Amino acid sequence: MNDQLTKEKLIKEVARCHSDHPVTEPQLKRWVKYGLLPPPKAGKSRGRGRGIPQYWEPICIPMIELIVATYRKNKPNMDEAGKRIFANGFLLRGDLIRKYLEEIPDRLESNLRRQRSFMESKISDSSKASRLTESVKRRHSKDQILHEQKPTEWINALAEVVVGTAKLSVSQSTYEQLGEFLNPSALRDAFQKVTDETLPVIFTKSQDEFSSFGFATRSITNLFREHGWSGAIEPIIPPMHSKDTDYVLTFEFRRSALLWGVLLYVHGQAFAQVLQEVIRQQFGQAVENMVSIDKLEQLNV
Repeated sequence: MNDQLTKEKLIKEVARCHSDHPVTEPQLKRWVKYGLLPPPKAGKSRGRGRGIPQYWEPICIPMIELIVATYRKNKPNMDEAGKRIFANGFLLRGDLIRKYLEEIPDRLESNLRRQRSFMESKISDSSKASRLTESVKRRHSKDQILHEQKPTEWINALAEVVVGTAKLSVSQSTYEQLGEFLNPSALRDAFQKVTDETLPVIFTKSQDEFSSFGFATRSITNLFREHGWSGAIEPIIPPMHSKDTDYVLTFEFRRSALLWGVLLYVHGQAFAQVLQEVIRQQFGQAVENMVSIDKLEQLNV
């Protein structure tokens, strides 16, 4: 039993690396309550009224180090700490994972309307779709890093996805169908169909790069990001580069992979088929095999 991590050992181990920010028992309780740390597990009773020992998981040590890294004026930034832990692939409680997911439709909605007053005007949906298409082509026709013109077919496809996310579909193309799955209202509805108990399971599976499913979800984000889709449907597809601190892009990448996992869990084969067809049309047969229906359906939650 001596090798098990008691509260005292945990505090001592953290202090060894971060003596300037000693951790206390009340802080540990607060971080568990917030969802940043897994709660300690009860051991066997010591008997004769000596209480029941509690043991912490060893993974708590690096998680606490990430929390301590956010200290400002001797207090941790809880939101930043959670995102740093998420970015490093450690498991958070389901309600905190949900909070990060629910940021996606809010930001997407804001991005769709930014400097597009016509989206609020009383013109027809077809006119809005036309103007939105032109707006996407104008804003995203060039690579932001290399400043090179993107292929026309990429831009046309991206514009159709954006039209779908705005619920302004005209042709019901495969790209517009993908956009409809990514519409802010549709995303909120999908999130409501996943329990807080299931979200950590989907997170774990979607981040496992050594499993077929995890490889597929991570590949989807990388493929769309490398082909310049990030700016138009951010934060669904995060940018390749950012002025933010180092963990932010990693956080957004993991959240994007998680999103594909959630949508595959909620919509199943209907979403998988649309997603694979988009990938086939955009990237060809070789890439399609990397993100096959078989791989996308291996969630098994």
